[in-house]
Amino acid sequence: MVEKMVEKLSRRNFLKAAVTGAGLAALLTSPITLS
Repeated sequence: MVEKMVEKLSRRNFLKAAVTGAGLAALLTSPITLS
C-alpha cells in the first residue's frame, strides 16, 4: 500500500521535473531561435 503511494508520488514528481525541464529548455532556446 505504502509502496504504491510512494511509487505514484515519485512518478508524479518525475513528470513534474520533466515538464519543468522542458519548459526551461524552451525558454532558453526560444531567444536563440527568435534572434
